[in-house]
Amino acid sequence: MAYSEITNEKAIHEAKRLNSIFGKFLTSNGINNLPFRFNETDLLLIIRKVDQRKHYFKEFHNIDMSELKEISLVCFWIIKFRPYNVDTDDDNINDSINEKFCVYLIMHTIRSILKTKGLDESPLNYLTKEYIYQMIYSFRFRDMSKEALILLTETIAIMCGIKPYQNLNIDNIIKENEYP
Repeated sequence: MAYSEITNEKAIHEAKRLNSIFGKFLTSNGINNLPFRFNETDLLLIIRKVDQRKHYFKEFHNIDMSELKEISLVCFWIIKFRPYNVDTDDDNINDSINEKFCVYLIMHTIRSILKTKGLDESPLNYLTKEYIYQMIYSFRFRDMSKEALILLTETIAIMCGIKPYQNLNIDNIIKENEYP
C-alpha cells in the first residue's frame, strides 16, 4: 500500500506533545521560568520521518512499530536536527540540550511502559551518572545509526524486565542452548 503522509493536524498534535514533554524535561532538570524555542519545520519533519518509518515497518515487515522503536527514531532525528534551544545566555544550559532530552525521552518511555505493566522501576537506577554521560556524549559526538539506537533502547528496556520481542518466532533461527 502506498504511503499517505501524516496530516498536518496529527503532526502538529504530536509536535505539541513533544514540546510538552520537553517542558517537563526542563522542569525536572531545574530549568524553570526560561522559555524554549524549537524549529517547527525540523520538528514536523522529524514527526513525518518517524511516521514514514512506521509505515515501512507495517508494509515491509508486517509489524506495528513498538513504542521503544518509535521513541528511538524520534530521538535519532532530534539528535540529527537539534530542534530545541532554551532562551538563555548560559551556554551550559544549551550544551547538548537535545541529546539530554533524548536520554530523558528514552527513560520517560521505559518508565511509562514499566508503570503500565506494573513492573518495578528500580532497574533504571542501575544506569549510573557515568553511563548517562556516555549516552549523552555518544549522542552528541559519535555516529549512531537508527538501528543501533533502537537496539540500545530495547537493551535498556530488557534490563528493566520489558520484553520487546515477545511475538517473534525465532525457534528455526536460533536453537536452544546455541548461545549462552
